[in-house]
Amino acid sequence: MFSLAWSLARAGGWSRSALLAGCTATVSGLLLVAVSLLVLKDDAGEQLASFVRDGGTRGGVVFAVVLLTLPPLLLLDQAVRLGTANRDRRLAALRVAGATPSEVRRLGAIEVGIPTSIGAVLGIGVFAALRAVVGGQQYASTSEDFTSPNFAVVPTNSGPSWWQLILVVVGVAVVGTLVGWRASRSVVTSPLGVIRRETRRPPRPWGLLLLLVAAGLTPTAFSVGHGTDFVVFIVIALLVAALVALAPWVAYVMARRLQRRTSLPATLLAAQRIIAEPRAAGRAAAAIGGIALVSGGVVGFVLQVTGSGSYDESSYLPGATLVAISLLVGLAIAAGSMAVHSVESLLDRRREVAFLAATGMLESELELAARREITMVALPLAVVGSLLGAATMPLIGGESVAALLLSVLLGLTITVGLVWLAAVLAVRAVRPWARRAASPLNLRTE
Repeated sequence: MFSLAWSLARAGGWSRSALLAGCTATVSGLLLVAVSLLVLKDDAGEQLASFVRDGGTRGGVVFAVVLLTLPPLLLLDQAVRLGTANRDRRLAALRVAGATPSEVRRLGAIEVGIPTSIGAVLGIGVFAALRAVVGGQQYASTSEDFTSPNFAVVPTNSGPSWWQLILVVVGVAVVGTLVGWRASRSVVTSPLGVIRRETRRPPRPWGLLLLLVAAGLTPTAFSVGHGTDFVVFIVIALLVAALVALAPWVAYVMARRLQRRTSLPATLLAAQRIIAEPRAAGRAAAAIGGIALVSGGVVGFVLQVTGSGSYDESSYLPGATLVAISLLVGLAIAAGSMAVHSVESLLDRRREVAFLAATGMLESELELAARREITMVALPLAVVGSLLGAATMPLIGGESVAALLLSVLLGLTITVGLVWLAAVLAVRAVRPWARRAASPLNLRTE
């Protein structure tokens, strides 16, 4: 079983295995950072950022670190489906040869579990690298200034114990294996599923229920009292989960509307691709909504800190800077997820792309269609997330209408601009695959 799964993993390509390992290594490293912050004591005696030393704000840092695992997890889910058509054919051939559905599930899980388990172990190295880059330092003397601002957020005196380290590594490996198990469901029911495709129901806006729950908890979250920080974290988590869950539905609705109202070939092609597979397009851009939500909140927070003399900028701005850097990294990972989706689409539709190129569709139009396929779902999520995030801080602080409008305008401009740039870079990154897909050799029947 393991030797066959290893052969299937090699057939999928070393680049795919490296991507799977890289995603789980990132997730494992970030979770180890979160554990280090959880076990940190107030009297750690090392030079750390003020918002990490303060026990009242440390929980928010842990929550932010856990949220940072969302983009690599979504990229992991996208990378597992890279080359889905060829992978389904290999598993379907095993079903025809006599493999049982449970054996196919195990093969799919082990195939993905091998590189993800290796990546989970490599996450220890990612944790060590983060300690070296943004780790705390020992104080040279007891009289050293403990209030001086710095960017050290990872403790070095304390860290996860051996059983916590094993728990994180095993947990991440299990999650990666479950993703592989779930991806092999399409060929379990029938080995002919790769030939006879069923018409799937369009996605439903179940994420709106999460938005309603978050709206109901908002007055409690922002009221004055003990325990409200925990409710704030719940509201933020619900908003992020709602934006992720709504991504396929948003993709489908936007594609249907544009398909009816446009006659441009690139837009029609992009809309039709999304209508055919709205869940794949939604998964590719799902992290954009959460990133935009936090990005808008950071913009509003920075404006509030710099515009009011009641805040100590030296204490708050380093944290906002680190969050902004983390968001850029998360956006880069989300761009990678969108690029992987484009590659997956090109691999599965080689013949259609080659036919369009043979009938006279220019390479620039094919690239424009790919970019609009990404932005059709990413930009609406970016707008909604940025509006929610940018409007929150001025409303909480009781700022004027002018401050609210400035926060919303800047949040929208910065976030939407970065998302559009990420979409452009994602499409340009897959140009080699697009050119190979447009080759007339793909017109041959198998």
